[in-house]
Amino acid sequence: MSDLLETSIERRNLLIGAGAVLGMAAAGPVLAGHDHHHAPNSDLVKSALHCMNSSQVCLAHCLEEFKLGEMEMAECAQAVQESAAMCTAMWQLASLGSSHIKQVAVACQSVCESCEKACDEFADKHEVCKTCRDSCTDLIKQLKKVA
Repeated sequence: MSDLLETSIERRNLLIGAGAVLGMAAAGPVLAGHDHHHAPNSDLVKSALHCMNSSQVCLAHCLEEFKLGEMEMAECAQAVQESAAMCTAMWQLASLGSSHIKQVAVACQSVCESCEKACDEFADKHEVCKTCRDSCTDLIKQLKKVA
């Protein structure tokens, strides 16, 4: 395996691990699962967090593809980056039990639908694209419950 490819794979694995660790550390209080409390919006929080992490991993993958000269994923990368930003906002607001969840859910659904469509084009080629698409699909289901 070439040094460039090995470095790319190592960097991607590091990004995946770091994203998962940071996301779970930040979500710890929300996902603690106390028996006597059910956190408000816990399913929405979990779905938004998963979508946020999946989007970050997918975006890192797109960037690695760009380094290899593969530019066919440029529009997908844009959609994924927007999804990551919107899912982060949704996750934070849902975690807080914000009164603005319904309004943000409408916008988040639109952004996630664009990302879902963009990732679908590459889902058969790249597992990270499939995971990102599927996490958007799951979050869209949760968003429809609150919008």
